[in-house]
Amino acid sequence: MSFIEIFALLIFLFPLAFSPGPGNMFFAANGARFGFVNTISANLGYHLATIIVTFLIGFGFSLFFSFIEKQYQYIQIIGSLYVMYLAYKFFKAGVYNQNDQNLKCRIINKVSSGSPHIVDVLDSKKIALVINTGGGNSEHRLNDAIALRRATLKNKVPYCTNMSTAQACLQAIKSLKTKKLEVTALQDI
Repeated sequence: MSFIEIFALLIFLFPLAFSPGPGNMFFAANGARFGFVNTISANLGYHLATIIVTFLIGFGFSLFFSFIEKQYQYIQIIGSLYVMYLAYKFFKAGVYNQNDQNLKCRIINKVSSGSPHIVDVLDSKKIALVINTGGGNSEHRLNDAIALRRATLKNKVPYCTNMSTAQACLQAIKSLKTKKLEVTALQDI
């Protein structure tokens, strides 16, 4: 491989590796859900598949499809239908339900979506922990976030803005249930 070819490959791979595409969403979701160590095999498999496809394209495998143009169109259609099926399953899944953790999950409206909404449920003392990973700069999203934070402060409900903080909060709650709370002065540390 010449320098120009290696440089072109790196230019191709850089946005693939660092853009917020499906691969990075896969890594973030699995890492938050199962932890880094438990997702190493999935991450390696994903990268191995990316490397194999990249080398197959680089070695001219895509020329193969020029010989079977009609079949290639069918492969594209089947692939598109499969991606739409995955999107349908993803959106139909709703909230994450961990039956093994005995968590009760349900969808609650944002403040801008109308009553009953999250602030109503917080005021009725039916929520013990809020995990809000949403974002955005639109006015209604900012107003929703302000109302949610204000309601969690008013009702003294823990509020987490990302999954790693939520996991740390849950571990702290578990340890409080199993261990005696001890206070240590900063000078003693």
